[in-house]
Amino acid sequence: MQDAIVFEVQLRSALGPLRGRVAVDRGPMRLVELVEQAQGMADLLVRKSIEREAREGRSLSCQRGCAACCRQPVPLSIPEVFYVAERIRALPAAAQGPKLARFRAAEASLDRLGLLPVWLGNEYDDERAYESALTAMRAGIFCPLLERDACSIHAERPLRCREYNVTSPAAWCAEPEQHPVRTVPMTTPLSAPLARLAAELTGTPVRLIPLTLALQWADQHRELGARTWPGPELFEGFLRHFGNGPASESGEGNPPEG
Repeated sequence: MQDAIVFEVQLRSALGPLRGRVAVDRGPMRLVELVEQAQGMADLLVRKSIEREAREGRSLSCQRGCAACCRQPVPLSIPEVFYVAERIRALPAAAQGPKLARFRAAEASLDRLGLLPVWLGNEYDDERAYESALTAMRAGIFCPLLERDACSIHAERPLRCREYNVTSPAAWCAEPEQHPVRTVPMTTPLSAPLARLAAELTGTPVRLIPLTLALQWADQHRELGARTWPGPELFEGFLRHFGNGPASESGEGNPPEG
């Protein structure tokens, strides 16, 4: 960043204070540009949470090839919807084609079930969205980014995927309604402050969009995806919705550290 403000950030969490520096461009900034900063914060909080579980004698049961969580609807905040859509659209044609086909198939399945208005309509209701997500899961509509039982964009995966880690038997995740799946407790899911900030800036209800509809939703809201705000204002809004006060301007930047 040629013209950036570097903020001293202190995140208050149940894991204790997390301090660090974050560089934010002074110029115009889109919602999607908050996502990588949120990913860094989420990775730190996840690492701290897993360390706490280990100290209490619990270890992760998640492993490559399980993919049960990929067969559940993955909720995205609006900034993440644009992030996923942009990453997929930027892939080479050979890698993009199969993913687009799976997205279209998932969209068609949701349409047949009559679920599209729940997420794509102007009215949004959390209870209806939750019940619709369960319906989609029971219908076997899984993540279009799942390839060979692994995430095909693992390094850029959504916040909820980063934060969803379990210590109960891995097999239980395939039937979450039948077994008491124990997830690693997270202090604050980072998708929540992103969703609240987007709602505040657009004057719309707080909403989450299933990953299966990310491309369609992003295409329908291109104007919002291109809209900009002053970078420092956008970043401070995100921190405010995280539950922290405004950050202070400082020197060179690094991710928050424990």
